Order: sequence, then C-alpha cells, then structure tokens
Amino acid sequence: MQVESYQWVGLLADDFEGTLRFFSQVLGFELEDKDDDKVVAMFRLPSGQQVEVFGPGNRDRKRKYRLMNGPVVGLQVPDVAAARRELIAQGFEFVTEVEESDDGASWAYFIGPDQRLYSIQNTGP
Repeated sequence: MQVESYQWVGLLADDFEGTLRFFSQVLGFELEDKDDDKVVAMFRLPSGQQVEVFGPGNRDRKRKYRLMNGPVVGLQVPDVAAARRELIAQGFEFVTEVEESDDGASWAYFIGPDQRLYSIQNTGP
C-alpha cells in the first residue's frame, strides 16, 4: 500500500470550545468550518492537512466509530478501495465501507494493530 502523507487527524474533545481556542488562538490554525449543531469543527493547516475536533455532544461520531479513543490519523492513499482490499487481505478489520463526499473525497476506517482507529483517505480531484 502506498501512503503519500497523513492528511487528517480527528479527535474527541471534552472541552470543545477550549480545544477550538487552543487550535485557533495558540497554534494559529485556520478555522475552516464549525457546526454547533453537530458539535464539530475543522481546521486547515497551510500544508492542506486537516484537524477535525468533535465535541462531547457529537453522538454520531462516538456511536459510529466506537474505537475513537484517541486521535485518529487519516492516511492519504491514491486509491481508497484498493488500499482497503490490501489491508483486508493482510487481516485488518474495517469498521466502515468506503464512504464518499459530494466533492469526490473518499475514506474508510479500520482498526490498527494497537486496537485504535485509523483512516485511509483520498481528498479527491
């Protein structure tokens, strides 16, 4: 499997607003999007990499990705479906199928050897 970079890091934050202030005011990350209803915010670094913060009220993320007990790293790959097949052949368990957004990005979540959640993804065209 060819990994080009890490593109995304996601984390659950008990102190959602405090974590947003840390990333924006202390680290200087650009706040790209914030959804108070879903309790999620996205930051983008100058490199294009993203940090997504999920607050304690983001029930969908906790329920869907039960192993999100620490930061989740999204590994950029050229072809998510092919990388998923390769990892399955090596015995890794996936907790999602390949998912896609309207802008052409795709991703899938799997359990690593450390029993933590990882993501393979492609940001699209």
